[in-house]
Amino acid sequence: MEFNSIYGAIKIRNDYEKSVNFLRSLGKDQYYPFINTNMFAFGDYEVPYYYDDILISFGATYKGLGLNLIEWNFLVLKLEHILRNINFEIAQFHIESYMGDYTLTWICKDEIKDYQSDYYQLKKTDEWYFGYGRRSMFTGGLLEDLKPYDILEGDKEEDFKYPIVFDPLAVDFVRQCFNKTCHLPIGSAIDARLKFKDPLHDRVDEVLYSLVLAGKIHFAGNLDMEKIIIHEQPWFV
Repeated sequence: MEFNSIYGAIKIRNDYEKSVNFLRSLGKDQYYPFINTNMFAFGDYEVPYYYDDILISFGATYKGLGLNLIEWNFLVLKLEHILRNINFEIAQFHIESYMGDYTLTWICKDEIKDYQSDYYQLKKTDEWYFGYGRRSMFTGGLLEDLKPYDILEGDKEEDFKYPIVFDPLAVDFVRQCFNKTCHLPIGSAIDARLKFKDPLHDRVDEVLYSLVLAGKIHFAGNLDMEKIIIHEQPWFV
């Protein structure tokens, strides 16, 4: 079954205008799985048309999402990039894929005190809490017991893991490539076809895309990431 869908919502805690402005800045995404501005609905910010919290909703359909690990990783990298740039309380996305149905939830650290309880069953990172399963958009707690099939992660090396860990060989490869270009001025273009040919192609692309989201580089030309424009040195990878 090639049809996949993602739908969900982000509960905004404050500064609604800043959050909406960032989502509008996304424009049209060039890299699969696409997350465009027009996939979001911004809700109504006038009283009395919302109560206490404003929800920004999201909906999209894809063909064959999740066939490769890089697609899951790109999706999570993009969603977390958005969450870093908006003021959210809880963000929840339900994914219907050929592998199964999964609900991914991110919760602002300020919202939970006792995250280790059975009611939450969350992973704590430096930025937020993350969890699987059907959850309340009000509290982030589980609405039903978490089952093994609710969890996207697997035991194999090629399976999704959270938090995302870049392949260390791919990170080292990217670091070595950029070390060779550190003498170039900001704004220089690198021919990625020559510099980044590697058997770890997908894992290298993940590292490169994380640099794009961080504003360190951007891809120019076509969708094959043929040219990389340098924005900032030194590299953080």
